[in-house]
Amino acid sequence: MLVRIFFLLALRQPALQPPTGGWQEPPPIRDKLSRRAEGYSLKADNFLSALMKVADEFQIPMGIEWIKTQSTLRSVDLSWKTADVRGIIAALTKDAPGYAFDVADGVVHVFPRRGIPNRQDFLSLKIQKFEVKNEVVGLADRELRRIARSTVSPPKPLPPGAGEAGSMAARVGEQGISFELEKSTVRGVLDKFILLSDRRIWVVTFTDSPGLTPTGFRRTELLRWHQPIPDEDQPVWDLFRWSDPIPEVPSRE
Repeated sequence: MLVRIFFLLALRQPALQPPTGGWQEPPPIRDKLSRRAEGYSLKADNFLSALMKVADEFQIPMGIEWIKTQSTLRSVDLSWKTADVRGIIAALTKDAPGYAFDVADGVVHVFPRRGIPNRQDFLSLKIQKFEVKNEVVGLADRELRRIARSTVSPPKPLPPGAGEAGSMAARVGEQGISFELEKSTVRGVLDKFILLSDRRIWVVTFTDSPGLTPTGFRRTELLRWHQPIPDEDQPVWDLFRWSDPIPEVPSRE
């Protein structure tokens, strides 16, 4: 009798529901790109700002490689009666002559069609192994910069006993990330950053000058720093959260 009563009570209990309010796995990138947008308008100061708006509004992890030129610095004003997110990105890259996009490993990549030759592009540098164990993305990013600079701008030997100092800001309570990549590239590691951390967009701004660093790489710029980056500090890039303010991009001199 006791067994029967327990069985009946168990049948009357509501099914367990997944906890609410906690982290939930985001939908696959294909589902996000298939989302329909009715009566969507996109206005932005430039190509980069437009891309970042789309990434923010539709929660798209995005890696952007671009060059500040007349076509990418002009304002964007596009609208659609109905379109999916993939179509919006396609129209946006078509509106900026010479640009294209693809989707790989959960990230939308936007890049110049002709691109930067691999031998001049630090993003294509091979990394035999990159490992992060419960570190905030800022620390992992600093290590990636060190690795990239060891090839692009090898540091001068320090005097015996000397070291390097630095600082980094992080949000209170920011969660650490962990992953391991073997035989990847700088681009591949940046993709991991924006898939696992709260930084969801990486941006590499290549200079429009054909001049190269002494080691033969295309120079880069920072969006929030309106001065040329010295060769000894090359390369640089920016990481953004979806909700971050879009930086003001100065016009070409």
